[in-house]
Amino acid sequence: MYYVYILENKLKGQIYTGSTNNLERRLAEHNSGKEISTKRYMPWALIYYEAYATEELARQREKKLKYNGNAIRELKRRIGGASPSTAFQGRELQTIAEQRLTFSKRAGYKILKSGAGFTLVEVLVVTAIIATLSVALFFNFGTTARNRTARSQVASVIVSDIRRAQSMALSGARFGGNIFCGYGIHYVDNITYILYAGSNEGLPQCQSANHNYQSGIDTVVETKKLVNQNMEFRSSFSDIFFESPDPKTYINNNASLAPPIPTATITIQRVGQAACSIPQTCAQIDISTSGQLNLSD
Repeated sequence: MYYVYILENKLKGQIYTGSTNNLERRLAEHNSGKEISTKRYMPWALIYYEAYATEELARQREKKLKYNGNAIRELKRRIGGASPSTAFQGRELQTIAEQRLTFSKRAGYKILKSGAGFTLVEVLVVTAIIATLSVALFFNFGTTARNRTARSQVASVIVSDIRRAQSMALSGARFGGNIFCGYGIHYVDNITYILYAGSNEGLPQCQSANHNYQSGIDTVVETKKLVNQNMEFRSSFSDIFFESPDPKTYINNNASLAPPIPTATITIQRVGQAACSIPQTCAQIDISTSGQLNLSD
């Protein structure tokens, strides 16, 4: 942090404007006689300062106050309405100091607050607020991006498994040496689903068979867990079954194509999530009896 400061010798009615990165040290230097330009007017008191982020800004402000009469007059008005002469008068500054100076125990010197600049405490407070907000935004953005990537990853695997069941039915694939009526997807719990093979009673009986998963009757091809432990199904979903050899699509044992067309909806969200907005905070897979599959993530 860099500072533009104003010193005053009340007895001699003199002021001095300078800049530094250490106010306490600089004031001590002025009052030790190390500065030729201010030695003859000791002792000096710090009556005002402004804080800047860079040395360049502080230097610019210092030069403006030293060489621009309007700038110094404006500063005097902000400090407390002293008369617009070219030098601060001791009596005026004494009155201003009595009215407007505050003591900083931490820094060990007087600080005058003014609209022309910021005190060190104000700068530190603003910096802390900005840093806190920046960190919060960074982590929030990072978390949002990670959640969306995870949802997309989980949804893509489920879509792949649905297409796998459809492909197995289309090709009349055997499982365990048996020919089945088809293959489907069944919801188990909020993180688990199974790929199953339907009835193997023989193709002529397939159309009249129950295509929803029947535990102990149908065959489990594979039990699947969601690939990301931070994601879950928002709710259960209807069984999706593809009957060989078309493959005809059944949703909850219904293959009707008459409006409204039966549709299974699979929603993926972060574990424990309350509200759900597609696709901002949830991914959604819709598949209908027409075989059309839509993914919104």
